[in-house]
Amino acid sequence: MSSLRTTCFSALGVLGALALAPAEARAGACCVGSTAATPTVLGECERWSVGFGVGGVSHLARWDADGQITSDSLDERALTSSVAAGWRWNRSGQVTAELPGRVTWRATGDLAESGGGVGDARVTVILDPIEERAAVGAPVLRLGARLPTGRSWEESDAPLQSDVTGLVGPAVTGGLSMNRTMGRVPWSLGVSGELPVGVEGVPALVAAAGSVGRYLGTDWTVTASLRHERTAAVWEEQSYRAARTTAGARVIRGQRLAWRVWAGAGVDLPVSGLGLESPAQAAATGGVVLVR
Repeated sequence: MSSLRTTCFSALGVLGALALAPAEARAGACCVGSTAATPTVLGECERWSVGFGVGGVSHLARWDADGQITSDSLDERALTSSVAAGWRWNRSGQVTAELPGRVTWRATGDLAESGGGVGDARVTVILDPIEERAAVGAPVLRLGARLPTGRSWEESDAPLQSDVTGLVGPAVTGGLSMNRTMGRVPWSLGVSGELPVGVEGVPALVAAAGSVGRYLGTDWTVTASLRHERTAAVWEEQSYRAARTTAGARVIRGQRLAWRVWAGAGVDLPVSGLGLESPAQAAATGGVVLVR
């Protein structure tokens, strides 16, 4: 069960869906699309994108079963990567695909090991058919799937399961957010979830996230985000619950209909009561995406 918990929470996100342009610069920042939390999320003027990201993850501490922060005998470091692409068929919808990778080093006591590989692929359809109003923003709907292309704990050959890169079986994913992209201060507030299909012991997930940003001209965007997620699973007639709270920040630089680069950092807030039965980790990420 410890391997399940570690795998379920190995990915650290820098969160929130961010918007695309102030009203007076809609043809600039909108077409850059630089304020999307996922770099391959396309702006209204963009048609396709291809991107690559890299990152590093470091273990800090752990929330125990009572929600208290404690030290952990497990030492963990990881390198992450992601190849992603997006295609917008019109101003109301787009589809994105992502294939992550991970190399993990773990040690406890006298035992140390490393392993990795390709993670679970994700495909998401993003629908935003309602025109945004400056005061209240507009709703954005996400529907997708997680595909079990990674190595699950059932397939692991390593004692500390450092070679685990994914979960058992597929899952359906979804989310609904309210995004404001107009004005100098874009923001987003939403909920999301993931529901396993046809497997036992893989946790269902529900999360709430918010973000707020600032446009610096038409080429730069800075954002801050906060996310709280909870998971629950049943494993061999035993129930399992976990939670974590993550804060993040990102800086994005873009050139209209050409490229954008980004760098960010995130941390699971190591405060008692903000998590349950999960590791607290810190991460740094960066990447580049070509857009047309």
